[in-house]
Amino acid sequence: MAFNAYLTNSNFPLGTEFDDGVRVGPVLTRTIVSGTGPNSRLTPYSYQQWGQGLLLSSIGTYNIIPRGPSGAGNIVGYSAPVTVTGAGYLTLSADGYVTSSAIGGNGNVIVQCDWPRVPQLSVLTNNIGANVTFTVFGTDYYGVPLQASIVANAQGDYSFLKAFYTITGVYSNGASGAATIQLQTTDTFGLPYKLNSVGDISFINWGDASDMSTSEEDPTSAPYGGFALLNNGTVTVNTEAVTKGSNIQVSCTNVVGTQGILSTGTGNITDNTFFIITSSEAADDSYVNWVIINPPYVSGDTTNKGGIAGVRTMIGGVLTVASTNVSANSIIHTNVSTFGTAHGPWSISRINPQISFTVDSQEATETSTVAWAAMPQDWVSGTSANMTAGSVFVSTKDITATSVILVSYATIAGTPGVLSVPTTTINADPDLGPVGFVINSSSALDTSTVNWTILSNVQGLTQGTGTLAAGTATITTAGVAANSVILMCYNTPDGTQGTWLDVTAIVAGTSFTVQSKTNANVLANLDTSTFNWIIFPNNMAKADFATPLGVFTPADERTATAYTGDVRGTYEPSTPANGLKQLHFGAFVDGFDAFVDQQADAQLPAGGSSSTDLQTRSSITIDDQVGIKQYYTGTPA
Repeated sequence: MAFNAYLTNSNFPLGTEFDDGVRVGPVLTRTIVSGTGPNSRLTPYSYQQWGQGLLLSSIGTYNIIPRGPSGAGNIVGYSAPVTVTGAGYLTLSADGYVTSSAIGGNGNVIVQCDWPRVPQLSVLTNNIGANVTFTVFGTDYYGVPLQASIVANAQGDYSFLKAFYTITGVYSNGASGAATIQLQTTDTFGLPYKLNSVGDISFINWGDASDMSTSEEDPTSAPYGGFALLNNGTVTVNTEAVTKGSNIQVSCTNVVGTQGILSTGTGNITDNTFFIITSSEAADDSYVNWVIINPPYVSGDTTNKGGIAGVRTMIGGVLTVASTNVSANSIIHTNVSTFGTAHGPWSISRINPQISFTVDSQEATETSTVAWAAMPQDWVSGTSANMTAGSVFVSTKDITATSVILVSYATIAGTPGVLSVPTTTINADPDLGPVGFVINSSSALDTSTVNWTILSNVQGLTQGTGTLAAGTATITTAGVAANSVILMCYNTPDGTQGTWLDVTAIVAGTSFTVQSKTNANVLANLDTSTFNWIIFPNNMAKADFATPLGVFTPADERTATAYTGDVRGTYEPSTPANGLKQLHFGAFVDGFDAFVDQQADAQLPAGGSSSTDLQTRSSITIDDQVGIKQYYTGTPA
């Protein structure tokens, strides 16, 4: 599945086909035409229409030689920065190199990029003086219309996040005041297929060298950051990655209220605990990006951000964990390691891909220590639909009658309870009904979504089930260490159930003890439930995990709006484009390896003439390759 050129319409090539029966790629000359709607169900007839290897190639490559550097204002204001006098469309311009002017089908001037790139607005000379929304209209690399908006006021650069192949218009809903502005392309390139995680990347070459580094390198110098929301001009950021000597950079990403000047200072920092961002305007409720340029990471200690499992301490019901191994769709499980002042249900929020994630407690004063683990991409994991009356069925064929499953809240809605995943609800036999399992909550008003992982499919980690007696169980295993990260969840509730499971003692290499507790940290001695458990080494890291030297942003899989990110993902190489360096990008396209496995066992009809659906674990759609539907209304934000 190679993409070596962009098309100016909605047809796009599917790749190549081998004639040896392997079925790894469709016929090169076939295309999926513009009449193929999003979420179109694939049937065996699709083979006849598009080639026998339709969507069976799980590795995509991308080869481009982008021009560069981009000229400032090569979308708006190329000859000189412009002053916007009022609401309306701005005059487009081009540098004749990275961008060029052309006449669109409607007779209007458009800007054509050499390759799809993310545009950037620069506010120059002065602040605008009021919030102004700028909206870019255009098409993506398939010729599909899209639009993106940003809100600007202060001097600086603002990214539109989405990659455009053509720009058909730029609209401002107000004047720029004393400021001048320019719009130009960046070296952030749109990808031609959807990538969900940095772990999906196979290789990146930029020029004559690799643009990736491995996890074996010391992460000490890698910046660490996130985002926060001001409340009446201030916000406290809880993180262990800060000291009074930290270099903290802050910037506004979306203005809400009255924008002021942001600052941090040593007086607002508590070492390895938190720092405070303050605005000069008390009515500033804006969204703020923050980056610690020199975090005090020491390879191997508890602040090492390269791991997929660890233990951190929550402050005020919130914990931000640094991890390069999280993506926008990561499945993250948590468990109380040490009880703090109180305890409430936890959920995962504010995932900043390759940087951090946040654990939120429903108890605002909680100071518990959090055991956490981010599930690697190749583990059988997912997020359920919203519960109905405290229960939800998860459909998956990666299940056996004895599977050990771990569950924890993803997003809390309704009234949360205590989660369980009873073995008795598992159905692995399609003759007996839908294949999958049930997740239950002790609250009938629970409408939350739940993260789940089938532990029995994970090799090399110690896992199992246990049974409480008078609220206590001792698990005998040689696989436990003094600093192990142990995650648990209820299997089948019985007796008077507690609200959480506590590892109260560990004998390294021998056993660990589990107790059922209430939210007040009292032993629930009438609890006789069964529970599932798994042991992770503290600061466990993925072997040979490689990270880009440039900036990779995964596909934004949220329902697209004017302000969401690119539906397929973007990559900015580590050094600027110069018209000579080739970007050679290879990646695993999520879901297609499972599709190959399914079809390997499928007896496809000769000629592909049957009208029945393909044998898939779930509906494989065109969106699995090119991302969700782009946002486009044709109306400025």
